Amino acid sequence: MRTHPEDAKIYGDLKLELAQRFHNDRASYTNAKSEFVQKILARAGWKCQHERGIEVRITVATELDYDYIRDRDHHILEDLILPKIKGNEIYMLKNEEETSFGWIRYGYFWDNTPFMNMIWVDEPFRGKGVGKQAVLFWEDEMKQKGFKLVMTSTLANEEAQHFYRKLGYRDAGCLMLANEPLEIMFTKIL
Repeated sequence: MRTHPEDAKIYGDLKLELAQRFHNDRASYTNAKSEFVQKILARAGWKCQHERGIEVRITVATELDYDYIRDRDHHILEDLILPKIKGNEIYMLKNEEETSFGWIRYGYFWDNTPFMNMIWVDEPFRGKGVGKQAVLFWEDEMKQKGFKLVMTSTLANEEAQHFYRKLGYRDAGCLMLANEPLEIMFTKIL
């Protein structure tokens, strides 16, 4: 807000109005200003989600995230990590201490359809709804960019296929590679 005085003024005015309206109701006051705060955070590249007691901050990866990604994402050539970061095609999942615990990496199928290549959530954070929140965040980002369809895939021997179907993804075909399990392709209309 310090670098955007016009937003600071709007926020100040909003807080004064809400303080009068919710004089004795702190929870309603906080909830009423949260939409404005979320918009400011989103403009700054942050989105916060609260899921089962975990605060998830989702932001576009920066060069400071390079080592974390390089050390964990074994499905991308190392030479492609920086271009993906610079192209804003990797989102980081971080906790309230700003410690990374996962990421989403995407590209474009046929150069025009967002395709989520990878979602990763570190083991201690799995099963808590974090992956779902991350995918919904990514879908929202793609929708805001004007896309009406997104894609992803997973191996037929992985549980992720059920995860994507629960989120509304539909089977769209498969790919058979030598010595690999079947790769199931999914699409979702936004």
